[in-house]
Amino acid sequence: MSQLCKLREGNVGLCPVSANKIYDSVRSTSNINSNLPITFKVFSECDLPINTKIDITGTKFEYSIFNIKKDVLINGHKVLTDSSLKKDKICLKKEYVNLIDKNCESLLLNITENIKFNLKINIKIKGTAHINECKSVYFEAFGEGRDCINTIIVSEIFVPNFLNCNSSVYLSLENEIIGVANPEYTFLSPIYDCKSNIEHLLGNVFTSYTINLNIASLIPSYLELFAYK
Repeated sequence: MSQLCKLREGNVGLCPVSANKIYDSVRSTSNINSNLPITFKVFSECDLPINTKIDITGTKFEYSIFNIKKDVLINGHKVLTDSSLKKDKICLKKEYVNLIDKNCESLLLNITENIKFNLKINIKIKGTAHINECKSVYFEAFGEGRDCINTIIVSEIFVPNFLNCNSSVYLSLENEIIGVANPEYTFLSPIYDCKSNIEHLLGNVFTSYTINLNIASLIPSYLELFAYK
């Protein structure tokens, strides 16, 4: 919202303010599963002998997205977007629709998003090493990896009939990406040093991602506000 006037002391100012009115909004979701080979380095200084039994008690999963590529189609027509961003605003054009009756109040648009992104993964695991029936040791280990996700999200949204609309109509698209690594689906194999103690853990980590596509149909509206000082 942008104020376009300045108030002087004792004066009344007419401030035109631009805003977006939401005509319709939808959320579509895609769920993706993946698994990563990751080598974990044990933080603890204690020795974990060759016959140690390991139980994972917790997993801290962190990631950063370093490359996003996406294509967006409206009714099968590819539209120009900033493929490196998770958020876009698209102005609707008449070539996106082919209507016999152009007097209808609203249109139903089919939105298809093909999104691909790379992630850098950091995982810290907490566990208990059972050395024998009487002795167990708490330990932590850390590993890094990379993952690549590619998915297609299809959605439908109502928009006002922009062929007869005096103002431009926009679509706002925003992606949310949530990743989880469940400790129950993290499997480890030990790597031993020259003393037959566990030095590293070769892990197969199963991860799940939820990719949300939030779409809002926006109509610019103009408000006139009187401001007093």
